[in-house]
Amino acid sequence: MLQAEQIDELLTRYGAAEARIAANLLELDEHPTYKILSAGGLRGTTLATVGPAMEQAPELWRWLAQLRVTLNDVRDIRDDGRMNTERRRRLTDLLTGSSILLHVDDRGVTQRDLLDSGSNDVRGTIDQLLSNMRSVYEPIRDAVAMVDQVWTEVVPRTSSAETTLQRLQKDANRLGLSEPTVNALHTRLRDVKSALAEDPMSLSANYASDLDVLVADAAHQMAAIARGYDQLDGDIAESEAHLAELRILRNQAATAHTQSTSKIVNVEGLIRTPDVAIIDGDKGLAAMADELRAADGDWQQKRQKLDEWMAKVVAFREQLTRAYDINAAPLRQRSELRGLLAAYWAKAAALGRAEDPTLSDLHDDAHNELFTSPTDLDRANMLVSAFGNAMRLPGITNSPGAAS
Repeated sequence: MLQAEQIDELLTRYGAAEARIAANLLELDEHPTYKILSAGGLRGTTLATVGPAMEQAPELWRWLAQLRVTLNDVRDIRDDGRMNTERRRRLTDLLTGSSILLHVDDRGVTQRDLLDSGSNDVRGTIDQLLSNMRSVYEPIRDAVAMVDQVWTEVVPRTSSAETTLQRLQKDANRLGLSEPTVNALHTRLRDVKSALAEDPMSLSANYASDLDVLVADAAHQMAAIARGYDQLDGDIAESEAHLAELRILRNQAATAHTQSTSKIVNVEGLIRTPDVAIIDGDKGLAAMADELRAADGDWQQKRQKLDEWMAKVVAFREQLTRAYDINAAPLRQRSELRGLLAAYWAKAAALGRAEDPTLSDLHDDAHNELFTSPTDLDRANMLVSAFGNAMRLPGITNSPGAAS
């Protein structure tokens, strides 16, 4: 049997617990997320995770009412006159005995004894009640926190994505098209809004970043399409400049081919210049550009044809550039040998050896080979190298530092 001071101590402790429980349950009831979850309509992952806990929520208020009744009885007895043995026994039973109805155990007929009733009251102590309340409250609290975290992270991102979608849809309507990435974003947002309302916990942990990627892709794709539309007329007008560049490159490649063939001995590996009809023939690139300029109708088809035409221009430009580089290579080699010979001769003159007969003969032979068509590049290279080597011979130069 409890002593008076023990009774007062327990009454104070349980009274404080009652106040904290009431405050927490009231705050939980007012939480927006709890209100939505307790309204029902959950499904999927959220229903499986949160549903069982939410079904137990009404028990918390019933148990709180039981606790209040018991504590009020304790207070009434404690305040009703002098403490005696009978009062202490009654208070001890209320504070430490199985004084509170925890739940009713309903049993079907197949589980009853002949003399049993259809239900059995399960009673327990205040501490057992508090333990039961904690075991029910904490899963509800955690469920509300989990769902609230999802909404806190997802709702602002979804709202932002919807704003972007509205603007992208305006651009799509202006351009008269149905853009796949915009449609995908629309579908994704519709699905997410449904999930937020009925199954928020089904949204993956990386949903927010995935949505950001989808929004960015849609925005970039629409921006590219809009640029294609806005720049269409300018790109078509610029087609003439591309054609002029191709004509110049073709002429350079053809000229390099002709000059290398006529001015270099036994030249090999040159590239035959593509026919001019590829540019200016009846079905050439210029004719295709004329058709684009004259075409009416859907701008997307026009844009597509222009992009296809531009791809052909780029490929042909690369072909002509390669042809010019290869065809002009022998001429560049001859020019480099001429420059090297001139540098050697200037060095010889600076050393006072311009009248040296050996150097003069080597210079004249190399000069004649390089400046008389056709040039034998192998022989010219040998002569220039011989001239350079001769300048390094002790009998030709006065100082070891005179070599080039």
